[in-house]
Amino acid sequence: MYYSISKFLENWNRQVVITAEVLAAIPEHAVEKDGFSGLRKLDRLAYHITQGMVQIGVNAGLFSGPELSQDPLPERIADSLRLYFFHHHQMARAVQNSWNDEMLTEEIEMYRQKFRRGDALSLLERHEQHHRSQITMIMDLLDLRVPNLYLHVPVREKLIHRSSINS
Repeated sequence: MYYSISKFLENWNRQVVITAEVLAAIPEHAVEKDGFSGLRKLDRLAYHITQGMVQIGVNAGLFSGPELSQDPLPERIADSLRLYFFHHHQMARAVQNSWNDEMLTEEIEMYRQKFRRGDALSLLERHEQHHRSQITMIMDLLDLRVPNLYLHVPVREKLIHRSSINS
């Protein structure tokens, strides 16, 4: 639960860097790869992050208009990335211009439930983190390069490379 707009925006601006790095690392040739029953394809997940952001924004009263759920999938990952940047920026502006710290404990109706606005911001962030994690897991399953995102901890490829050098 967020109690501060500035704290949310600080975290939100960190999320955009991490998610953009993940989306930019998806090679265009990999979006058609399937083979994992029950898992979404990478292009679908990449766009779903933006769709979910817009849907939460509409349901929280921050955005008006369509939720993108019926829009066709962008043709390229680069197009999904551009849409992600656009809507991410729009979300930051909407939160900053429409809500204040005192409003974050107020309840709003979302998905036929009551949410405090600060909880809606947490949901927004967790949704993105969850699907970003799914993308990196699928990238790993497809033997694609997974970006090194957190604390400069080596990813699997670097650990394998190090062990082969030291052998």
